[in-house]
Amino acid sequence: MSVPRPDWMLDLAREAEGGSPSQLLDQAIAIATESARRGHGPFGAIVADAGGAIVAAGHNRVIADRDSTMHAEIHAIRAAEHELASHDLGAGEPLTMYASCEPCVMCFGAIYWSGLQRIAAAAPAEAAEALGFEEGPVTAAMWATAREDKGLVRTEGVEPTRDPHQPFAVYREGNGEIY
Repeated sequence: MSVPRPDWMLDLAREAEGGSPSQLLDQAIAIATESARRGHGPFGAIVADAGGAIVAAGHNRVIADRDSTMHAEIHAIRAAEHELASHDLGAGEPLTMYASCEPCVMCFGAIYWSGLQRIAAAAPAEAAEALGFEEGPVTAAMWATAREDKGLVRTEGVEPTRDPHQPFAVYREGNGEIY
């Protein structure tokens, strides 16, 4: 299966190559903002190793691909698995996902099963819900189970310098479809 990797997205991801967690989170927001400008969903994600090396990136392609599962996090997971030639992102060096927004319930499940070790998210799920997106029930108990069963850690204290609500504002201004 081919995983779309548009040049604009890869260029934005590369700007954070070797960067700090905050810089990687900023670039996930930049990808989400550009995705919204281009008529895609207002979400972006980057998968990187502990040194900040970019493994993969993703943006929301639900409408363009006519695929309800092509959220930014899943796009990034698919690209990372393709790049590493493995269905298990936990098989090698620990990887972190930097997401422009907290994951919806579907993306939470994909992250759980992917083997990723950490996730840092910029905007709260409520920001997506305020725009009209339905994120589903991702509870504190689910995060606790993910940590216990899979070692998946929700990284706290990583703060972006970019406004995490910017992708939603751009999407709203462009009259983006809510799905």
